[in-house]
Amino acid sequence: MNFNLLRTNVRLCAIAPALAALSACPLLVHAESVVSIPMTVVTGSRIPETLSSAPYALKVITLDEIKEAGLSSANEALRVLAGISSSINTAGGRDQILDIRGFGESASSNIAVLVDGIRQNEGDSKGVDLSWIPLESIERIELLRGSGAVLYGEGATGGVIHVITNKNVGASSGTIAVGVGSLGRREGRFVKRFESQNWVHSIAGNRFLSDGHRENFATEEASLNWAANWDDGATRLGALIASQATNTGLPGGLNLDDFQTRPTHTYTPNDRGEGTLDSLTLSAETDIGADWRAAVDISRRVRAVSANYVASGYTTDSHNRTTRLGGRLWWEGELLGVPQTVTVGLDQERWTEDRLGPFISQRSDAIYARQAIEISQAWTAFGGARRTVIERNAWGTTAGLLTASENSWELGGSYVGVPEHKTFARVGSSLRLAKADEFICYVQWGCGLLVNALLPQTSNDIEVGHEWAMSGQKNELRIYRSEITNEIGLDASYVNVNYDPTLRQGIEYEVSGDLSPRFNWGAGLTLREAKFRSGAATGNDIPVVSSKLANLRVGLRISEEQRLTFNAQVQSSQRISGDVANACDARIPGYVVAGLVYTHQVRGWTLQARSDNLFDRKYYNYRSRCDSTAQSIYPEAQRTFFINVERKF
Repeated sequence: MNFNLLRTNVRLCAIAPALAALSACPLLVHAESVVSIPMTVVTGSRIPETLSSAPYALKVITLDEIKEAGLSSANEALRVLAGISSSINTAGGRDQILDIRGFGESASSNIAVLVDGIRQNEGDSKGVDLSWIPLESIERIELLRGSGAVLYGEGATGGVIHVITNKNVGASSGTIAVGVGSLGRREGRFVKRFESQNWVHSIAGNRFLSDGHRENFATEEASLNWAANWDDGATRLGALIASQATNTGLPGGLNLDDFQTRPTHTYTPNDRGEGTLDSLTLSAETDIGADWRAAVDISRRVRAVSANYVASGYTTDSHNRTTRLGGRLWWEGELLGVPQTVTVGLDQERWTEDRLGPFISQRSDAIYARQAIEISQAWTAFGGARRTVIERNAWGTTAGLLTASENSWELGGSYVGVPEHKTFARVGSSLRLAKADEFICYVQWGCGLLVNALLPQTSNDIEVGHEWAMSGQKNELRIYRSEITNEIGLDASYVNVNYDPTLRQGIEYEVSGDLSPRFNWGAGLTLREAKFRSGAATGNDIPVVSSKLANLRVGLRISEEQRLTFNAQVQSSQRISGDVANACDARIPGYVVAGLVYTHQVRGWTLQARSDNLFDRKYYNYRSRCDSTAQSIYPEAQRTFFINVERKF
């Protein structure tokens, strides 16, 4: 494949330090508070506000925390530091499919992913690969668990991932990193930032090569982006040009016997896929009065993806184009003596896909409004609503014109009147519409016809949480419940359908802190249910969702220059893909995997040595068939080693 870095695949509009201008709708809840909860300003709600008063489950992962844990990507940070479950991407490459609150097969379609305020999701179900973002570009990652439908639109049912890139440089700076490891892994990353008066410029790149942990799993990836920001205090301007390319083998699945005896084998030695993405994003934000501010952003992305399935005798070739326009207007002041912020916004998206068979177009228009009221220093309340209209047209099929419209809403509040404590609660509804590749059966699959006029997926959500500090440890406890109607998923025939009513509910607990000046730690535990609540499958488990998750991280500072970090992730067993009837005795087994990282810093140099899957566990987290002879098991990598050297300049 030609790694022309002016061409790219769809996930890396992502890296840019240029777009935070867009995410700023200041809901800066007043900072004068008697409590000592951290006052970090976050934007996970698309509206900057203090973390101490945010009325939802928002976790912030900083670059320092990622580095201290010895991690090398945003994907890894979310899995290890936030306890998010994941599964292998069966389309190849090194990224993992992240799953917030147990959506299994459709996890990618139930998460909204943003980078500096710009949504990265497309009109198909192909997920967003966060592994493309050079680690050195990241300032922090904000994870919003639970619905973000009002501000982010359809498809944010499970949660929102917002990557914030680093633009706060006081002087020119840069980082370069190179690494080598087992399985032929080679990687290089660089970021260079420089300032000129009110301008901050950045160029970042990434190159990754690996032979992979199976035959025909060699992967090549490359990315390059340039970003610029102008800020005079009253007005911000941003621009980003980003490019990405990938080429990967497609080893396919294994039967049970071969997984147990030769997990590196493949039945498809010649299948390969590749993709490119080009993206351009422009943004602006400015004061338009003493209490008024406005923002606008526009982005254009072109994605090309192709695959040659030699073993099956067919190919895929698709070209996607996405244009997004967003605008927001907000007011912050006092009404009847009560501090509050009112935000109104408009989101428009135009998406087309041209592939072998049908040509699909989709337009989405949405308006939304949100109001936050600071009732007192301790109490903050908010409410919001969104109206979404989607029109989809498919030529070359029997589909014709499909339209759908839905409303989303939310109400909530937080209380931080007791030092070191915060309590929050919220209720609302969310929306997801079928992706293009969920309602169309393509020509290469033998049809080219509309398979089902799927109804919109909706949910009613409720969540309560409490955060507190005790003996130097930060604790977070959350309880949630979502009743979903017309959930979109795969049936036993692997056709996308609307499920009978389903239920998601669970308890999440996280704790972190310092045990001593030399020891720090963090742990999380999730107990959850994902079941059918009525219909023929009442009480059955939803496939590919584990009921128990746990994660642990322990850090030891050996000296001022050296530290050792241990991490472990635990996941319970899951129903096999498509097993809606829960008729298969076999399950995707539960597993425990661990990692160890050694870090040595000296004179601007950082050396890291790490081992993943430290105890060499043989495991998999995706299986699509109950039959043990079916080629449906996708093994994960066993023990690997990696050494990385980083230099700041």
